[in-house]
Amino acid sequence: MTQHARVHRLAQAISRLSDPGDKLHQRLCAETPHMAPETMSSGLVASLTPWDETGLSALVAEEQSYCSGGIPPQLCLVVLGGVLPPSHIQAIAYPYLLGAEIIVKHPSRDPLFPAIFSEALDDELLVVERLGFGGVWSRADAAVAVGDDESIHAISQRIAAATPMLRFGHRTAVCLVLGGGVARTQSTAQSIATSIGIFDQLGCLSPREVLVVGSEDDASALAEAVSQELAQYPLRRSLGLEVESSIRAFRESGLIGSYAIWGPDDLQWGVQVRVGGQHEGTPGGRQIIIRAIEHLSALPEVIAPVAGRLSAVGVSGGPLDPATTRMLVRAGASRIVEPGQLQAPPPTWPHDGCRPLASLCRWFSHD
Repeated sequence: MTQHARVHRLAQAISRLSDPGDKLHQRLCAETPHMAPETMSSGLVASLTPWDETGLSALVAEEQSYCSGGIPPQLCLVVLGGVLPPSHIQAIAYPYLLGAEIIVKHPSRDPLFPAIFSEALDDELLVVERLGFGGVWSRADAAVAVGDDESIHAISQRIAAATPMLRFGHRTAVCLVLGGGVARTQSTAQSIATSIGIFDQLGCLSPREVLVVGSEDDASALAEAVSQELAQYPLRRSLGLEVESSIRAFRESGLIGSYAIWGPDDLQWGVQVRVGGQHEGTPGGRQIIIRAIEHLSALPEVIAPVAGRLSAVGVSGGPLDPATTRMLVRAGASRIVEPGQLQAPPPTWPHDGCRPLASLCRWFSHD
């Protein structure tokens, strides 16, 4: 199959999953146990719309010069963790566009989505529960892993050191509001609530803190407005005992610390305000900290705890100056956009700062 044909088939498969009228979209939303159907549906539409034939063609065109002269993989292992379809689609799409045979290990928490995606691709993927058979670890000449850092480290130990591998581990995102005036606008509150609500804040592109360059009153005004937005969202499902326990502990720590808190007693969502200090983050599940910082110059110290694990930054009131942008990129940010666009990256997004196709190829020298 030509690369053009692969782009076309992949775009068709993704369009089925982002179309609320398609039976595969409907099945995924109805049968996913960890997310309400409305939340899954709106998240799929928002995040997958850019992954159409135009977007995928742009990725191939952009990567062409970087892949020139490279040897693409013949067999790629894709080991999936977590429960978010967009990250799983990306992990599969990269080797698929290179023409590799793909073996997908489905996540223990979500065997459903890889099977549905394989069906959308006319069963071109081999989806398995385990990878311990047939010597696939030694036969594979590329790998993609999605999950927590410990799992990815363990996977890295199973393959040869020289094997090209994309590693998408634990990351987080923040929103940055540049000024008290910006913090008090309804559009800012709406875009931030959108970024919190998509997929119940489970992914690496979901912010866990909002940093407001302004006063405590500015942060509180934004917290009130964001709370009003979140109160209108559909109820979320339980995210499991571990996450729900962490959410309760997050609320209790806020009460002990006498922080300003918004949110219902059933912990469907929660907003807390902090003044100064360093990034703490939240367990997800639509829980957010809105932190007032006095000056933008304090930003490096505030985000120091997540330096190297920052995935994206949603900026309201931008653009950022070049020095701040470089600092955020060095901290790990590979996506800097308006908050409401955080979870809708195009295929050309250099996920975690990597060239997604070229990173799976090998090169050689004649010298």
